[in-house]
Amino acid sequence: HVHLPAGSVPKDGPSAGVTIAVALTSCFHGKLCRADTAMTGEISLHGAVLPVGGVAEKVRAARKVGISRVVVPEANQREAREALQDGGKGEKVEVIAVRWVQEAIEACIEGGNPWAAPSERPTPSNYGAGGQQTLLSRAVD
Repeated sequence: HVHLPAGSVPKDGPSAGVTIAVALTSCFHGKLCRADTAMTGEISLHGAVLPVGGVAEKVRAARKVGISRVVVPEANQREAREALQDGGKGEKVEVIAVRWVQEAIEACIEGGNPWAAPSERPTPSNYGAGGQQTLLSRAVD
C-alpha cells in the first residue's frame, strides 16, 4: 500500500495512481516506460482502475504536446474519445481504456507487463470478482 498524505492539491492526488504503479513497476524491473504514452486513473487496493475527473483536458493537453497514446479508465473512455473529436492541433491520439492496473502496466511498459508471464496477461476472467490479485500480491507469489 502506497499512501501519499497531505501536501498536494486534494483533487489531483488520486488520478496519479496508475502513473505511480507504472513508475514503480518500471523501477522494480528496470524496464522503460513508453515515452509516447500518457496515463491517468485512480486505482483501488485490488488493482481496479477507477474513473477520474478532467480527462478531456488531460487528453487534449497530451495531444498538444505530441503524445500519441493515452491510457484512461474504462469509465472515462467516452469522454476521452469525445475530447479528441474537437479537431485540435496535434497528431492522432490512440485511447487505451483499462479496467485493471495490470492492463495499464501492459500498455505503458516497453515489452509489456513484467509481473505476469505472457500466458498470464490480465483478462476480465482472471482479474474479476473472486479472483482479484493486486500488483503486490503478484510480486510476492
